Amino acid sequence: MHQQALQKLECYSGYVTRGEDIYPGSMEKLHVGNVLCSPAFWSASFRRTPSYYTDKPLQYIIESKTGRKIQSIAAGWQEYEILYRCQQPFYVNDVTKYRGKTVVLLTELPQEYKQLKTIKLERKLFERNHFEILDKAEEQKELNLFENDFEGH
Repeated sequence: MHQQALQKLECYSGYVTRGEDIYPGSMEKLHVGNVLCSPAFWSASFRRTPSYYTDKPLQYIIESKTGRKIQSIAAGWQEYEILYRCQQPFYVNDVTKYRGKTVVLLTELPQEYKQLKTIKLERKLFERNHFEILDKAEEQKELNLFENDFEGH
């Protein structure tokens, strides 16, 4: 998808999740106060119980402002996918361990993030809200496993 085409899609404002595997060097920039930029398009899910993402050991919870809703054109429409453009900056609010996973709380920054001196970033304590999302995802996963076991007997 081209950057200009992406800009024509509906924005999503709210919290989204993204899961990744941990690779050598992937944790180096995950420190509070750092700014992350993905060299490629970055996807996340606005679904409250994203089963695919919660299986990954590295979890991003992102305060989204301009991520684009692509579920209407994506093959995996049930993922409730949000796409961020290339080089989209994200501010690292917090990095913590939760239920054996590394959870990184991010805030999407304006594309002109180099002007951070003029932007007041208020450190937010969203842990309760975000961890409730992860708890719900884990409960849903456990329920699905229970249902699968029940159907097999």
